[in-house]
Amino acid sequence: MKLKFDTSTRTLTIMGLILFVVIVGIIAIMPKEFKEVKKKIQITKEVEIYKLRGNATELQKKLFDDLYNTLKAEEIDEEKYAVSIAKLFISEYWTLINRLDREDIGGIIYIPEPLVPRFMEYANELYCFFDYYILEYRKENLSEVTSVTLNSVKSITYNFVDSEGKIESKNNLSAYEINLSWEYNEDRTMNSKMLPSDAILKIVKWDKYYSVLEMNVK
Repeated sequence: MKLKFDTSTRTLTIMGLILFVVIVGIIAIMPKEFKEVKKKIQITKEVEIYKLRGNATELQKKLFDDLYNTLKAEEIDEEKYAVSIAKLFISEYWTLINRLDREDIGGIIYIPEPLVPRFMEYANELYCFFDYYILEYRKENLSEVTSVTLNSVKSITYNFVDSEGKIESKNNLSAYEINLSWEYNEDRTMNSKMLPSDAILKIVKWDKYYSVLEMNVK
C-alpha cells in the first residue's frame, strides 16, 4: 500500500493545467529576492519529535500547546494525542501565509520519515504554485487556517504494506480515523474557496509517535 493522500484535487489540477505555462514564465523573470529565500527557521518550542516554528500562526501556537500538554501529562490520552496531530497537520499544510517558499511544505514534520518523499510529490500539487500566489495576492494575503473542528474520531487498526517494496510492512498499528473541518481567514484576498475545508485523516502510531498516513479531502 502506498502512502495515501487520496484527495479530490480537481480544482487545483484544473488550475494547474491553465497556469502551467504562465508559472514557468513568471519564475523565469521573478526578482532575485523571491528566488533565493534563505531558510532560517527558528524553533521556539519542542516536544518529543515535534517542533513549533517561530513564525507560527496563533492557531498553530494554540494547537501545539495542546499537543505539548497532552504529551507532558502523567498518562497520555492516545486519542487526544492523535487528534492534536491531525489538527496541527491541517493548520500547517493548508496555511501558506507563513511558508518561506514552495519547498517549505507545511505539515511535513507529521509525516513518517520514510514517506516524506511521497508526501512531497503529493504536496507539489499545491506548493508548486507558491511563487505565483505571492505575485497574484501578495505574501500577506495568502491562505491562513484560523480554526479546526473535530467532527468525529474512531479507533482503528492500520496495516501498512508498500506496494513498491521499498519500505518495510507494518501490521496492526494503533491508529485513529479523524474527520475534521476547518475555516480560513476571510480577510486574505487569496480565494480560500479554491482550497478544501473538510477531510478524513488516518493518524497512525509509527515508531512510537503518531503521524499522518492518509488524508482524504472531501
